[in-house]
Amino acid sequence: AVDRSTGLAAPCLGHEGEWLALPVVPAGRPAMVGIVVCRVTVPANETMEIGYRLQPDVQVTLKCASVFGIEFSLEALETMHPDRVERSLLVEQLAALATADFIRPASPSGVYRFAHSSVPEIPYAMLPFALRTRLHRKVAEWLNEHDCQAHVALAYHWRHAGDAVRAAPHFACAGIAFHQAGAYLE
Repeated sequence: AVDRSTGLAAPCLGHEGEWLALPVVPAGRPAMVGIVVCRVTVPANETMEIGYRLQPDVQVTLKCASVFGIEFSLEALETMHPDRVERSLLVEQLAALATADFIRPASPSGVYRFAHSSVPEIPYAMLPFALRTRLHRKVAEWLNEHDCQAHVALAYHWRHAGDAVRAAPHFACAGIAFHQAGAYLE
């Protein structure tokens, strides 16, 4: 829990040097949820220092990016962003997220990767269910046009968009591909 008067968080389970994203809900205003990014500066189970606060528009971009999972492209994010943000502004917002150590450029072609697999979990959980469903649908539609062989991702996004009929063939194709590769645990 974050102490709003000091800006410090109570004991946490993070490891020294690790960045954490914590939801902040002002008292009596649950619609005004924010994200505080903290860097653990002392050993686990002690206090954390608040390292960075994200602007609301950057928070929206972070939440949208979290729908993709661990990796996403600028082009796909631009297509599905609910605020129809211009590319130049979106690049600035992604730079702010990179500065805050949420994401890292994964390639010069505009692909980004979350700094840690747990980073997108809190922003994703903060998305309202209806918006999350719409965003998954937009991602699935974008994938259908740009990478129709990405069966695992298509199955995941169609399923979370609430469209089991469109997800089923991709689950089947992904299963066959994993079986042929001998990847039985996946």
